[in-house]
Amino acid sequence: GAPQRALRLAAAAANLREAIGAPLAPAEASRLSERLASARQQLSPHEQLAAEAEGRAFSFEQAIDLATGWTEN
Repeated sequence: GAPQRALRLAAAAANLREAIGAPLAPAEASRLSERLASARQQLSPHEQLAAEAEGRAFSFEQAIDLATGWTEN
């Protein structure tokens, strides 16, 4: 129900995993991709890229705020 939020969170999480050197296992990456497919279908390619860029730019605190709140940031 919140495709931009989902892609922002996924991108923020990916950025944090990269920062600490903890990539997803291939099976986990596949599951995540499957779960995000619906969100991607609801957005244009431009909107997808924008949401992912915003998520990658989030600080740890911003990512936590978005994950624990239900407002679209």
